[in-house]
Amino acid sequence: MRFAALIIVLALIGGGVYLYEHGTQSTVTFTVKQLEDQPTKNGHQYMVFTTDGQAFENVDAKLHGKNDSSNLQAWLTVGHTYTCPVYGVRNFVVSSYKNLLDGCTDITKGVPPSAQHMP
Repeated sequence: MRFAALIIVLALIGGGVYLYEHGTQSTVTFTVKQLEDQPTKNGHQYMVFTTDGQAFENVDAKLHGKNDSSNLQAWLTVGHTYTCPVYGVRNFVVSSYKNLLDGCTDITKGVPPSAQHMP
């Protein structure tokens, strides 16, 4: 009986995480003002600050298949405008940010979107 309850609790937690990550997905357009690499006890938290006052984190997202945050951060350029998929919400209480996902497009370069995707 306890094992069944544990399985139900784990399924609810896992389902909640999945719904949060996929249920909050959207696409945003922004111009980069500043890029930061903030060290954490588990590695890095890359931050992207925009000219319109938004802040995004750029960290790996296993449920989205994103494992290359460092490559994305290196590809972003201050002053360029991007359209990127994101997930999450900005929560000031617990200091969480929307996370950038793979598939960003640099719309500053003026070439077709198919030629602009991050390598």
